[in-house]
Amino acid sequence: MRLDGIAGDVSMIAAGAGHSLAITGNGSLYTWGSNEFGQLGRATTGSFHSTPRKVDSFGAIRLKMASAGEKFSVVLGVDGSVWCWGQLLGNVGNGGALQPPVLEPTLSGLPAGTIASHIAAGASHVLVLAAGGKEIYAWGSNSQGQLALEKSISSSNTPRLIVKQLDRAVSVAAGEYHSLVLLDSGEVLAWGFNGAGELGDGTFENRNEPVKVQNLGGRVIKLFVSSGGRHNLALLEDGTLQAWGLGDNGQLGLGGRTSERYPRTVQGIANSFTSAAAGRHHSLGVTGAVGALHVWGSNQYGQVATSNTAAEILRPTPTMPGQTAILFVEAGWFHSFALFSC
Repeated sequence: MRLDGIAGDVSMIAAGAGHSLAITGNGSLYTWGSNEFGQLGRATTGSFHSTPRKVDSFGAIRLKMASAGEKFSVVLGVDGSVWCWGQLLGNVGNGGALQPPVLEPTLSGLPAGTIASHIAAGASHVLVLAAGGKEIYAWGSNSQGQLALEKSISSSNTPRLIVKQLDRAVSVAAGEYHSLVLLDSGEVLAWGFNGAGELGDGTFENRNEPVKVQNLGGRVIKLFVSSGGRHNLALLEDGTLQAWGLGDNGQLGLGGRTSERYPRTVQGIANSFTSAAAGRHHSLGVTGAVGALHVWGSNQYGQVATSNTAAEILRPTPTMPGQTAILFVEAGWFHSFALFSC
């Protein structure tokens, strides 16, 4: 289906469990979908909104990035400010305990003067990259070590400086119970839950401090993880796509349903990926100069755009034949988006 109601060109989309956000070229935010916990930022709860609507809560600040968790949303301003709303442990990171949802965008409780450069929402935690890529702040649930805090700490209701003196990170990513950071060198660090090999360190042991993802096979230029997902995709600079973690629905694109504790190359398409997205149990990839769409994993809710919702696609498979010029894709827990050039 085509999205209506957004004024201007869309520069990015973020998708959570049942809600979605879009940022336009002029830095405006639009939201739609589930609003049970106020995750749309419309000052209300309870209703499902099928049409995108602009959120006017940021004054003169233009936005450049959004991320969506299970019950909350977080956005990043071009000035480095971080705004959060909805419901998660710690809410917007301002020190409040779990309480009624925050219904409108609210500045997070990051230390004064903090300038963020990248954000990521997990199911119930937030990561913020700051200080020119040298520091990571986090808040929310630490039930599986996803905040890189000691095991005795179950959650944090204020942003904590969890990683410092990094060798210049360029982005952060968050899954359901795990976290990752991409370094400028192309290496990836990970921590949190590792029951299906999500951390890519060759073990199934949870970690409450960063470990290096092993056997990536090249320099990573972008990570793709769903806030509700337990698998990861990494795009290498040569166009190879690698996958690791939970594989029970074929979401790794390796031809089977086995989970992988080391990164492995997604099958069927050599060195031609330009973009990708990871959902909870499915994955999407854009390939070639023409921007063709490939899909794999679960189609229980039609999220890989095939007619058979009972099917699981185990390898990247072309879909939407004849349709090209896809700029990028985005995946929520159970839904998907493709942005086309016009």
